[in-house]
Formats: sequence, structure tokens, C-alpha cells
Amino acid sequence: MTVIKSQFDSAKKTLETRSQSDQNLLGNFFTVLELELKKQLKTLKQLKMSNKEKIYPKGVMCFDKHEKAPDFVVGTVVITPNDLIDWLKDNKGLLTDYNGKKQLKLQLKKGDKGLYAEVDTWVPSGKQSISPDVNSDPLPF
Repeated sequence: MTVIKSQFDSAKKTLETRSQSDQNLLGNFFTVLELELKKQLKTLKQLKMSNKEKIYPKGVMCFDKHEKAPDFVVGTVVITPNDLIDWLKDNKGLLTDYNGKKQLKLQLKKGDKGLYAEVDTWVPSGKQSISPDVNSDPLPF
């Protein structure tokens, strides 16, 4: 990533020698490129963290069953769609692919404070790890 950053910085410096219209055009391109690279870097950092840290999806809340609930009830899951959708947009790299469809795999766990949902980042050995969907938002070059 350091090599890309130095090449990026070098290319930005060459803008200073260009005409104003070239500077505007290339400046816009570099702004878009920089934003895209930051998004990809954020996704990669999240994936790196996912191997070490627990990841809790926003917009998903789990509760133990009510004391008067029947035996077949394990608990309650409440999903706030807007919060979950916003979180998913920022965490595309945590989605898995199953039969051509994107999925978010969650594990329902029980801790000291009750039930909770955690993103399942486990991948069997020999399979490709969870990775960013680079085809959905390709870089502009």
C-alpha cells in the first residue's frame, strides 16, 4: 500500500505542471480514485480485524426469551433495516457468496449478558477467505 501511496502522491505533484483544465480533469479523477482507495483500504482493514476481533452488525439486536415464552422459543431477534443496510454498505467485504447470492453469515451466541449476533468470519481451510467484492465497484482505471 505504501508503494501505491507514493505513486499516487507523485502523480498528484505532476498536476502542478499541467494547464488549468488538465488540472481540473485530473484532479477530479484523483479525488475519485483516492476515495475509492480509502474505501478499499477500510474494507481490507476490517477483514484483517475480523480475524482477531468480534464484529457485531449494527441494526441487529438479540434478546433472551421472555420468561412466559413457550419452550420452543429460543429468543428474539430485532432488525432495524435502515441501520443494517447502512452498515452493510460500509462492510461489503464481510458478505459471503452462496449460489450466486450475497449473504451475511451471523452466529447467534450466548454470553454473560444474554444472546448476541456476531459476524461469522470462519472459512474452512483451503477455501478463499472473505474478501471485498471488487467487481461491484471497480476502480476507475
